[in-house]
Amino acid sequence: MAFGYYRPKSSDRDSGSDSESDSESGPGRDPAARLLKTELAATIDDIETCGEFATKKQYSQYANPGLQIGDTLIALPLEPAQVTLIRDASRQAPFGRGDKTLIDTSVRDTWELDTSKFSIANPAWSAFISSTLQQVAKDLGMSGVKTELYKLLLYEKGSFFKRHKDSEKAPGMIATMSICLPSRYKGGEVHLSHAGKNRVFDTSQSLFDISALAWYADVTHEIKPIVEGHRLVLIYNIIYTGDGATSAGFFVKQNQTLQKAIVKLNRLSPAPKRLLYFLEHKYSQASLRIDQLKGRDRAVGQTLQGACTNNGWYMFLCNVTKRKSGGFVGYYPNGYYDYDDGYDKGPELSIDTVATCDGRVVASEVELKKADILGPDPYDDRSADSDSEGGETGNEGAAMEYRYHDSAVIIVPKGRLDQFFDSGADMKVLCSLVVDDMKAHPEDPATLQIVTGFLFKAAKAAPDFSPRIVELAWGMKNDSLFRLAVRSGFKNGVPGAGIAPALVRLIKSAPAGTIDWEKSFGEFVTSHSSLTQASKSLDLVKGLLGPGDLQTSFQQWRSTMELLNFEGKESLVLDDYDSIMELASLQWENSDWVRNILVPKIRDRADKKLLSKLICSLLEKSRDGVLDQAKEIATILLEAGVQKLYLTRVKFNSMAGDHEDWLECNRFCELLDNCALSGLYQSVDELLRRSLGTVKAAPKKDGSSVLTSHPSRERPIPILAEEMLCAICEDFEESKMPPSEPARDFIIAVLKKFVLVDLPKYPRPLPGYSHHPRGCGKCKHCEELDAFLCSQTEVEVTFYKGPKISAHLRSQLLPNLFQCRMREVTHGKGPQKALTIMKLNLENQAALDEYRSDLRELLLKTQPFQTEFMKQFLGAAAYGEFVMLEHLPHAGEIALELARESQAGKKRQARESMELPAAKRVVPGPWGLRDHL
Repeated sequence: MAFGYYRPKSSDRDSGSDSESDSESGPGRDPAARLLKTELAATIDDIETCGEFATKKQYSQYANPGLQIGDTLIALPLEPAQVTLIRDASRQAPFGRGDKTLIDTSVRDTWELDTSKFSIANPAWSAFISSTLQQVAKDLGMSGVKTELYKLLLYEKGSFFKRHKDSEKAPGMIATMSICLPSRYKGGEVHLSHAGKNRVFDTSQSLFDISALAWYADVTHEIKPIVEGHRLVLIYNIIYTGDGATSAGFFVKQNQTLQKAIVKLNRLSPAPKRLLYFLEHKYSQASLRIDQLKGRDRAVGQTLQGACTNNGWYMFLCNVTKRKSGGFVGYYPNGYYDYDDGYDKGPELSIDTVATCDGRVVASEVELKKADILGPDPYDDRSADSDSEGGETGNEGAAMEYRYHDSAVIIVPKGRLDQFFDSGADMKVLCSLVVDDMKAHPEDPATLQIVTGFLFKAAKAAPDFSPRIVELAWGMKNDSLFRLAVRSGFKNGVPGAGIAPALVRLIKSAPAGTIDWEKSFGEFVTSHSSLTQASKSLDLVKGLLGPGDLQTSFQQWRSTMELLNFEGKESLVLDDYDSIMELASLQWENSDWVRNILVPKIRDRADKKLLSKLICSLLEKSRDGVLDQAKEIATILLEAGVQKLYLTRVKFNSMAGDHEDWLECNRFCELLDNCALSGLYQSVDELLRRSLGTVKAAPKKDGSSVLTSHPSRERPIPILAEEMLCAICEDFEESKMPPSEPARDFIIAVLKKFVLVDLPKYPRPLPGYSHHPRGCGKCKHCEELDAFLCSQTEVEVTFYKGPKISAHLRSQLLPNLFQCRMREVTHGKGPQKALTIMKLNLENQAALDEYRSDLRELLLKTQPFQTEFMKQFLGAAAYGEFVMLEHLPHAGEIALELARESQAGKKRQARESMELPAAKRVVPGPWGLRDHL
């Protein structure tokens, strides 16, 4: 058995899948499954390799490197006189902690020169390094590598470097080679540890030899202090080039045993979702690929990959992190501390990165269950990983991509790739895996079934990836998958950007004479939420096709398809309007189609908004003489659809109500207007008769914010009901609508319920000097005040009260009705206030003024209806009662005042408009609902 990261043998300890903390049901809790997983873990444990994690070579014969600093050659063995020259050209060597680069001589006390500060003058040195690399690479069990000169290090008395790992300084770096040049020194031993094994290399034993040390980059090592003398070292990075190969025969026997274990695993029902086997070395995300695995890990990866590929599993590489579930986190700069309560921190064990064997990231942040682990759980007696993930590193800090993690191989049944969909899956990478699998096994029904199942799930889970699935399904000739992929590419009835181009590419690649437009685009057309949106998408397809025979064929199919799509649509909405009107104009001469298909479809399937707009458009075209029989068709639709065309409940009291309320009122007004202009008075009456119930059922106050007036306006701000009624009355006057009982009833109902709210009551005069009581109703002092106010004979009174009570009494009185005086007096118990109140006898006049003000505001509301047309339409009696308010005292007088003010305002506005340039004139419009929209 070769060296390795220390893991108890699976035969010594049961698999972690039976942990009591794992509540997941299935294979992890089945005794037979546990036995098979233990057997698989033991089989993987038995995979052998010849590599070591570190090695040392010593050479008595070698080429002198010809080390040169500036113009000076450095003699070897190193002469003390030249140490100063080297030190003067050097800098204090840094080290890394996380992504930071630090200098701290309590951690590392060494001098370094980068390659710009020195050179190797002897050409023969390159051949020596190549030969040395071959020898150390063989010991480490690697091939296909090269060296890259990195630094020259000088250690003097007291120099050291505490335990650390070498950061991956370049893509592909997997190991470090240290060439110790001849010099006289003591100490400086290199202590290395990895996976429970330790090595110590002492290079100070010979003054004249060169020593070559090499170790994998993630091996923890330490340079002990130099006791005396100077240690001079050339540092090389060992970088994987990707052109190494392991002989196929090396894995044959191990592969056969492993395949048998996996075949047994396939017999489980259900099969495990995934299984994970920890590697001996740690890998950064950048080096997480099978060709950069180190030592025994490479043998495990290559053997397991071959066994999985042939037996229905995929193998991936991954990095794993254990998080703490709660506790002290740290101090803030202000001195306060934070305590992690453990909530919303993610799973305790998680797979940070899942990558394919060639390094493509598949998913991230995948929760790891203990039942997923093959062999013993390495976290049983281990605390959570630190943020730095491995403490100090040599030289510079490492970005997260180049930091070390616990690494593992993870095997997944080919039919369970969908487990990564919720973990940021790269669908392109996953899809390439299954497609490559299908290409490798084109005649295998099981593979085809797995690929098809994956694509079905992917189409539902990743709509943005639908175009690729569309093309794959087309190539597989799988119609159901093809249709599903097309539908999945839509969001809210609108296709994603890539669906139409993907379908056009398929059409263009089809052999001449084999194009089936219905098969290619049928699902695409019917998946749209509206006919208009479908038409726009087909316009896009037209542009993508370009000129030629395809265009002609497409247009012929399109004209038929749009007819069929209209006929087959279960519901028609406002967005379908443009398409229906275009379709109707093209087919209008075909009276049978219009009467037998168009009209019934619209009647039965159009919603209220669409039906109203189509009727209005047909009536407009009829009045313009554009379409014959348009009025007749509109009348048919009106009669059939009146039950859904009447006014539905809206917030009549709202000034700025819900936008849908405004749209509904506007729809209703437009429909009434077009019917009246086209002489369809009976339809108008029927719509108003049905809508009268909506008005009567609506509450007078529906919770909407109602502001009846504003100081900056001459008239009250109209509510939605008033605006709607104004628009209806203006339309009736414009169309010369004859008076009718339904119309009168509707107008009067709206006026009574929403305009003439809270009619003012004419005030009853109070006798003598009596006034209305104004006390708070809670204290005896106000009772005294009210007794004075209600007295018909008392004109003046003085109250002797304390300061607070006097101020309270005074606050109950209006200054325009009473005269109050307050003075200091000595009365009874001591200093008090004498509050003298005198009635001004203006109470009756104030009540009358308030009544007239309220009445004036009400008449302002009815002013838009104060026309001769409305007088004739409603009849004199109703007009006088509900518009002119003749039954209320002073109404006629105030109405005349308002009429004179209105006439004067119009003249003033006309003069001001004449004085302005034409471009700046403001032409006032009526209070029409459509003006506000």
